Formats: sequence, C-alpha cells, structure tokens
Amino acid sequence: MQERYYAVRTLLENNINEFPITTEHVKQALCNYGYNIIKYSTDCDAHVEILKKLGVLPLVGRTEAFTYKSEKEKIVFIKIGVSADNERLLLAHELGHIAMGHMSDSVIMAYTPWGLIDRGQEDEANAFALEFLAPVCVLKKLHITFRKIKDTVLLDDKFVKIISDRVSHCHTLSNIEIMLCNRFKKKSKRNVYGKITDLLSARIEPLLK
Repeated sequence: MQERYYAVRTLLENNINEFPITTEHVKQALCNYGYNIIKYSTDCDAHVEILKKLGVLPLVGRTEAFTYKSEKEKIVFIKIGVSADNERLLLAHELGHIAMGHMSDSVIMAYTPWGLIDRGQEDEANAFALEFLAPVCVLKKLHITFRKIKDTVLLDDKFVKIISDRVSHCHTLSNIEIMLCNRFKKKSKRNVYGKITDLLSARIEPLLK
C-alpha cells in the first residue's frame, strides 16, 4: 500500500532511525518540508484574527489540526489543549497529507473550497500516520513482539492491535523498507540504564576519594 511507501520514504529523508518516534521528530520533518507549526486558541483574539485573515476560521470548530498551503504561506495549525499523545498523532496525520502530496482546489489540504472533506485523502493520512510512528517493516525486522510493541511505539491498545496484525502478515520487504531497517537502531537497556549508571558514578566517585 502506498501509505507504507511514503511513510518509509519520509523516515529515510528525515534521518529518523530509532524508537520511539516522538512529536519532536514529526515537528522537525514538518519544518524540513518548509511548514511552520502554529498552535491556536479561539479564546485568543490575536489567533482569531489570523484565522479570519487566512479565511479558515469556520474550519476550527470541526477539527483539531489542519494544514494550510498558499503561494506565500505553509502552516500546520493545531489546537492548544490537545493531549501530548493526540498532538503526535495529529501532526503525523498532517505530515501524511504533505508527504503524499495531497492537493486540492482549496488552501486547506484534504478540503474542497466549499468546506467538504476528502475522505479518501483523510484515510490515507491516517494510514500514513500509523506507518510513520510504527513502521511495520522495522518492527518485523527487529522481532518486536506484540507485548513490546506498545512500549516501543507509544500508541494505545486500539492501534497496537492493528499494528500487530500488520506485522504478523508482513512476509516480504521492499528495497526501500530494507534500507530503513538497516538504518534503524533498537534501543538497548544500556542506552537507558547505562547513562543513569554513568551519571551516578560521575557524582559518587569524587566523594569516595
């Protein structure tokens, strides 16, 4: 499926090669594509004025994030107050619209000029987000089991079930997937506990002298 290809390509292009794939990773990828990220609130008059000026104010009551693209501006808007988990998913979804080249006659990706949503593009962006945050080929290659997927990709049980099913049905990898797998690093316990131990040792050793 094309969403998997685009997700893998985007991970490669942005040199993302370890779990978990964080909100900061997604934000950096958006910046690399030339997009600014603006958090907005309809309780803020200045924000409302910006949304009015761009002609997107009617949209904010229908969605928590959307992507605006014109000849002069490239912006991903996300509502202030969404949870950290939702922010990561929403930004990955918007990254999907951008990476997959979702264009329309509207300045808002996946929307028509009359405010109607393109369900096909929305479904593709949802699939991209899941593949981007939990690349099936890497999970398969690193032999990450069902019990460990949740802690590895930091997604809830509903998504973990979908991902686990995809991993179990993944039997062959494309060349681009193999390339990503070869670059990806499995985070070892040493990376976490070793650093803590080194830090403690650095603080304790002088006291013993």
